[in-house]
Amino acid sequence: AGGRGESYTLPAFGIAKFAAGYEAEDWTFTFFVDNLFNEFAEVGAIRTPQFEQIVSDINGDDVYARQFATYVISPRVFGARFSMNFQRDN
Repeated sequence: AGGRGESYTLPAFGIAKFAAGYEAEDWTFTFFVDNLFNEFAEVGAIRTPQFEQIVSDINGDDVYARQFATYVISPRVFGARFSMNFQRDN
C-alpha cells in the first residue's frame, strides 16, 4: 500500500470506540463497544490490483492465478469485562 508507481492507496477512515465502567473496592465492571458506527475500512493490502492475473483452464472457466485482496477491520463488537483484585493488603 502507498502512493508510488502502480501501488494501491488505502482510503482514510476513522473508528469510534466507547467504554463505560464501574469500579468498587476490589472489582471492576466495564461495558465496551468497538467500531461503534460499524464502519467498513480496509487496513492493509495483499499485492496490488495490477498484480491480479486471470487465466482460463481447459474448460474455459476463469481461474485466478494471482489475486489482489485487502484486510478489513472487524465489524461492531459489544462486550463486557469483569475483573477482581485478589491481592491482600498487609
